[in-house]
Amino acid sequence: MAQLLDKPGQIYRVIIHTLANADYQPSLERVRKFTQVEDEPTRSAAIATVCRFTGDYSQLPR
Repeated sequence: MAQLLDKPGQIYRVIIHTLANADYQPSLERVRKFTQVEDEPTRSAAIATVCRFTGDYSQLPR
């Protein structure tokens, strides 16, 4: 599932939510790159997932 984040044309937000719900922490670096995308729902999902996986909630206000 995490490998889908590397393929173009995916619904990244849904994939990120799925990985977060599965608590699949090995996907952290793949998810982290989506914290800078322009698509706000995808960016928000990525930021929340990175915060959850790392325990660092300092990025949450973004």
